Amino acid sequence: MTGAYSYQPVIPSVPPTPPLVVEPQTPPQSGVPAGRRRLRWDSNSHTFTFAAPLDVKETSPRGKDEKGGAAESKAEHLLRLGATDESVVRRWFKEMLARVDHTRIVIRSEKIGKVFALPCKSRWNPEDKYAGRLEHRFIDEVKGLRKAVLLTLTVKPDTVKEAVPDWWTLDPRIYMIARGGAYVRDFLKALRKYRKRRGLSWNYIGWVAEFHESGWLHYHLIFAGGWVAPIDVLRDMWGLSERQGIDVKVVPGHAAARYVAKYIGKGFRHFGQPGCPHPELLPWVWWFKTRLYNIRHSSLKGAALTYLTVKGDRFTFLGIGRGGRFTDESTGLVYTWTTGSVECRCGSP
Repeated sequence: MTGAYSYQPVIPSVPPTPPLVVEPQTPPQSGVPAGRRRLRWDSNSHTFTFAAPLDVKETSPRGKDEKGGAAESKAEHLLRLGATDESVVRRWFKEMLARVDHTRIVIRSEKIGKVFALPCKSRWNPEDKYAGRLEHRFIDEVKGLRKAVLLTLTVKPDTVKEAVPDWWTLDPRIYMIARGGAYVRDFLKALRKYRKRRGLSWNYIGWVAEFHESGWLHYHLIFAGGWVAPIDVLRDMWGLSERQGIDVKVVPGHAAARYVAKYIGKGFRHFGQPGCPHPELLPWVWWFKTRLYNIRHSSLKGAALTYLTVKGDRFTFLGIGRGGRFTDESTGLVYTWTTGSVECRCGSP
């Protein structure tokens, strides 16, 4: 698009997370088995209802777990209460995919009268080009580096199974989906402290998670320069694998960009779509709201969302379109757009 229109970053406000509500036992309760009570969770304008044991009294997640080292999320809290039904989570996941698949927000400029269709921001929406945007952000970070360290952290399944809490009833691979990011965060905290004590600068750039063929997550981390720490120190800080599960490579800066593109392409190119690796685990990535990448804070300023903006203009929300087509019910006009474009063409039905 040309002219005065441009993409400007807008950081959205994050609403507070609503609490869980345990409803009183008032038989009969439709849809809730005998000997259970209804547990309601309001989240993002959706109400999820679970059947929890009668002795449930807690309505707030716990603090740090004695094994996982991270505060308990709402989804983990529901699992510990025995209120998570795998089949229900998978059904909700399919319903979510149906809602966001190839969707765009259709708006009209009051200043020039044109109609635009902006991709709905979701990693589950192919229209959003999630992998492409993520790839470019990482490549911008490694661009210009003389050398970079590529550090791969894998997990030993038996070690993870020992770390799984007693109340965890799902596949241990799903435990890493829920808690893997916390383990990486703790690893980076320990590594940063190690380097600081030795007078070394913090050279972290980012990490990307990838599903192994077995379904276990492993993590690719990128650091600037040619050295991070001794491999035995890295193994002890990570704690989820043997020494051979830690892989360190030093590559030229331009090669680091290729590695980043490969990792993101394998894990995110078909995210939530046919061809995506291990589709049976994706409902849990959605349910636990798992972050599968991280970039150092210095590169995240104003990069959360992009909206079409123009000085002195206002936009009217017309509706949500999908599949390259939107019908304005108030006027009967049909708007279409092509892949990669945001400007709409108008025609009669």
